[in-house]
Amino acid sequence: MSGGPGGGPNDDPLVARVRATVEREGLLGSSEQIVLGLSGGPDSVALLHVLVDLSADRDWELLAVHVHHGVRGEEADQDAYFARSIAESLGVAFGTRTIVPGPNPSEDRLRRKRYHHLGSEALGIGATAVAVGHHRDDQAETVLHRMVRGTGIRGLAGIPYRRELVGSGGAFLVRPLLDCTRESILEFLSGRHISWREDSTNADPRYTRSRIRHEVIPVMEEAMGANVREALSRLALLARDTLPILEAEAARILQQGAEGRGRLRIAGWQDHPAVVIGEALRTSFLDAGGRAGSFSLEMVAGLIDAIRSGKSEYRTTWPGKIPVQIRQGRLTVGEAGDSKNRETFPIEVPGATPCPWAGLEIRTRLLAPSELDSPIRHPSAGLQRCWFDWEALTPPLEVRAWRRGDRFHPFGGPGVKEIREVLSDAKVPREDRDTVPVVADRDGVIWIIGVRQGSRAEVKEGTRKVLLLESEDA
Repeated sequence: MSGGPGGGPNDDPLVARVRATVEREGLLGSSEQIVLGLSGGPDSVALLHVLVDLSADRDWELLAVHVHHGVRGEEADQDAYFARSIAESLGVAFGTRTIVPGPNPSEDRLRRKRYHHLGSEALGIGATAVAVGHHRDDQAETVLHRMVRGTGIRGLAGIPYRRELVGSGGAFLVRPLLDCTRESILEFLSGRHISWREDSTNADPRYTRSRIRHEVIPVMEEAMGANVREALSRLALLARDTLPILEAEAARILQQGAEGRGRLRIAGWQDHPAVVIGEALRTSFLDAGGRAGSFSLEMVAGLIDAIRSGKSEYRTTWPGKIPVQIRQGRLTVGEAGDSKNRETFPIEVPGATPCPWAGLEIRTRLLAPSELDSPIRHPSAGLQRCWFDWEALTPPLEVRAWRRGDRFHPFGGPGVKEIREVLSDAKVPREDRDTVPVVADRDGVIWIIGVRQGSRAEVKEGTRKVLLLESEDA
């Protein structure tokens, strides 16, 4: 595996661009276990070679996984054989997963199944990242497709560089090639004399993506004399930079109006732009158990009109059979929890604190580190007890219901999440999530009782006083 004339592999422009993307976006750290989706096509093959190059000084452990889609017969079997051979030629571990496609599988269904298998593989080996080969041309095609369907700012942001992959145990889906064009990828492969496989469906006009790539964008570029792919990619970056502002404004009006789980005062919402109201409604939809992929601006258009026109009564049902209504200046999404029965109780330290609505009692003790039994020094799943560095917390502590906007960093997890995401990842039944209590100090939630301990105030070398928390049925 040699680089271009006069240099090693890291002198290659594609490798340099990917390295810059990885570092700028924080996609991959050192000593990570990485699952790589290897279809055998040019994008994934190039990504495999680039990551092998970059792993030389990063101590990455790579596992290439080929997902056999169960379609295209012998052609797909040959793709799997090719993927195995190229991984093994580079000394990279290899695995295969097979999709049972069902009748008339759609592009979206196959994509979701593919990510499910990659996430499952990551969970099985404890990988921290799943890398796939989407590039800048894919970004442009995605943005154009969403524009035609009438997307909002979030849709215009296109494909993210990094997002958490559900069902992976906390691994992130990363796209190191997202700043690279298809042309530069093919030049890289050609320059190194690397072969790849072509998926015949990529040129099949029955597929929307194929028509956009081979028919729509070329016509636009010829008619307008412009680099449409580059322009659409720039638009995605601008939308991506706008999203945090939109999310912050939506979070602000949600917090101001919160009256308990699923219930909001909406006085004054009519003065906000429709895009802010829409983002707030999206958050409410997800909090009520809705699936992100089933949210659309069309489904909330009538509700936004009702809010902005000041209607006193409005009812509808969102996907997932989530009831929504406006009544007497309040918006209710889903089956609103009764905040009156979700009291907050200050925790006695040391002592015992009952939490009647959760049917449990929180017992606390202060210990020296030497008093901890060694088997319980490290947090584990299914927590009914946990422990913290007492001096690293900010008292007072309280046991309460979790709230909209609560953020939580799971112990051993890669980053901060919303509590609803943690409960979903932990497979807590949707109907039980409102009744899960948390323990918090002044700086936020430190323990989702029975689910997960937080990473803050971890007991370490140098800890002088340990707070032991135990949950027992009342």
